[in-house]
Amino acid sequence: ALAERFRIAMCAAPKAVGTHLIPVTASVGVAAAFDPTPFGPGDVLEAADQALYRAKAAGRNAVWAWDRGRPR
Repeated sequence: ALAERFRIAMCAAPKAVGTHLIPVTASVGVAAAFDPTPFGPGDVLEAADQALYRAKAAGRNAVWAWDRGRPR
């Protein structure tokens, strides 16, 4: 939910470049690990990265969360 609020806030404010307003989109990949977990920090970062690529592949401007090996 926090990542989605972040995405919406970024997209709500187009950026001014000279006299033009450029729309902004954001793709976000999210992963989490809870203790005890067999995943190290590198594993969590890799999962978030894979979720980010899924968000981009699904059309961008989205949030994807990684859930124990299954992106959703």
